[in-house]
Amino acid sequence: MGSYAKAEPLLKEALDIFQKTLGSEDPNTLISLNNLGNLFNDMGDFAKAEPLLEEALKIRRKTLSPEDPDTATSLGNLAELYRAMGEYAKAEPLYQEALEIFQHVFGREHPDTARAMDNLAGLYWAIGDYAKAEPLFQEDLQIRQKVLGREHPETATSMNNLAALYRDMGDYGKAEPLYKQALEIFQHVLGPEHLNTASTMINLAALYQTMDDYARAEPLYKQALEISKKVLGPEHPLTATNLHNLAELYATMGDNGKAEPLYKEALKINQNLLGWDHPLTVKNLEGLAFAELDLGKTEEAKRYGELGYASGLKVFSQILSFGSEDQRLAKQRLLHPYTLVAALHETDTLLAGAVIHYKGVVLDSIIEDRLLAETSKQEANRELVKQLNVEKRTLAQLSLQTTEASPKEARERIKTLEQEVENIESKLARQIIDLGQARRSLTITVEQLAAAIPNDAVLLEYVRYGRYLGNSKGEPSYAAVVLSASTPPRWIALGNALEIETAVRIVRSWSSPIPGSTKT
Repeated sequence: MGSYAKAEPLLKEALDIFQKTLGSEDPNTLISLNNLGNLFNDMGDFAKAEPLLEEALKIRRKTLSPEDPDTATSLGNLAELYRAMGEYAKAEPLYQEALEIFQHVFGREHPDTARAMDNLAGLYWAIGDYAKAEPLFQEDLQIRQKVLGREHPETATSMNNLAALYRDMGDYGKAEPLYKQALEIFQHVLGPEHLNTASTMINLAALYQTMDDYARAEPLYKQALEISKKVLGPEHPLTATNLHNLAELYATMGDNGKAEPLYKEALKINQNLLGWDHPLTVKNLEGLAFAELDLGKTEEAKRYGELGYASGLKVFSQILSFGSEDQRLAKQRLLHPYTLVAALHETDTLLAGAVIHYKGVVLDSIIEDRLLAETSKQEANRELVKQLNVEKRTLAQLSLQTTEASPKEARERIKTLEQEVENIESKLARQIIDLGQARRSLTITVEQLAAAIPNDAVLLEYVRYGRYLGNSKGEPSYAAVVLSASTPPRWIALGNALEIETAVRIVRSWSSPIPGSTKT
C-alpha cells in the first residue's frame, strides 16, 4: 500500500521479539532482518537498509551451508540495494553468486533460478551491456514459460523485460510481439484495470510512438490514463506521468491544443505532490514550455521555460554532487540542457550562463570527489566519509525517483537527508575548507566570469545541443559561446552537428598518412 510509516514500527517490533525469544541467528529473526532491510530499501533509506541486509547475509553464511537457497536470497536482497544505490560494481558479483547457488541447488529450470537470471539481466540492461543482458532475459522467459506456463503473470513480466531490452536496442520488430503477448496475459489473468495491464499498455504505446505509429499509440495511452485515475486516483504521480505521456504524444503529432491542458494538469499534480525541484516536475515544465512556444504563446513559454531551466539545473547539480558515477552517467544521457533556452530565443547572456553553470557543476563535483577521497585516507574521518557517501547516494536516488510511498513522506525524507548531509559536511569542513561548496558554481554570473578573462583573450566554449524545429522535433547542432572582458557574450549557431562531424572526420583523414605511404 506504500504506507511505510505504518509498516516500519511493526517490522521493528517483530524483529525485536524474534531476537529476544529465539536469538539473533534463528531463521525467523533473519527473515525479519531481511524484511526490515527491504522496507528501508523501498523507502530509499539506504543507510539503514545496508547494515541490516549485510548482517542477515553474514549470519546466513555462518550458520548455513555455502549453497543454501536462503543465503542466495540474502545475496539477492543486498544486490538489489546496491543496484538501487547505483553501486553496480558491488551488485554484480552478488547477483552472480545468487544465480550460481540457485542453479546448483534447483537446476536451471526453476522459478527461483529464473528470477535470479532476471535480476542479473536487469543489472546488465541498466548499465547498457545488452550483449550480456539478452541471453539471460531470453533464458529467463523460456524457463518461466515451461515451468509456470505461457499465461502466468511472471511469464508476462519476463516478456515485458525482454521487449524493453529490444526497444532500447532499436529492434522494434522483436519488441512489439512480446509487448502484445504480455498485455494479453495481464488482461486475461489480472484483468483490464490492473496496474500491470496499464504499465504494459504504456510500454506498447511508447514503442508505437517511437515507430511514428500514433494511431495505435493514442488509445493505449488513453486507456492507461483511465486505469491509473480509477485505481490510484486523479492526483497521483503515476496519473500525472500518464497525462504527460499523452500530452507528449499530441505534441509530437503537432496537436498542441490537446497537449497544453494535459501538460498543465500533470504539472499541477507533480508540483503539489513532489515540489518544483523534482525531475518529473521539470519534465512537465519543459514539455509545457515547448507546447506554448508552438502555440505562439511566447511569454507563457518563457515563463515555464525559465522555471524549468532553474529547477532542472538544481536537479542536475544534486545528482552530480550526490550521485554515484553510474547515476551521473545515466542523468547525463537524458540531459538536453540548452535546447529549450535556445528555442526561446533568449539573450546571449542567458545562454552563456547556462553553459558555464552546467560545466561548473560538473567541475565542482569532480573537485568534491577528490577532496573526499583525500579525507577518507585519514583514519579519523573514514567512517564519517563513508556515512556521507551513503547519505548522498540515497538523496540522489530519492531525487530521481517516485517511490510507492506517499509523496509527502518522500519529500520529508529528502529534507531530512539534506540536513544530515549538511551536518556531516559541516563536521568535515573544519578540516577541508572547500567541502560542501560543490554547488557554488550556480551562484557565479556571466559578468563575474568575463571579468576574470585577460583583456587580450577570449573564452570559447563549444556546445553540442538539440536545435528545436517545432512539434517535438529537433536536430543535433553545434553552437559556440564567446566570452571576453570587454564585449557582451555571444551565442553563435554553427550548424547541423552531423554535417560538421562528417567534415571534421574528412579533415582529420587528410592529416593521417596511409600506412606505408610517404606524406607530401
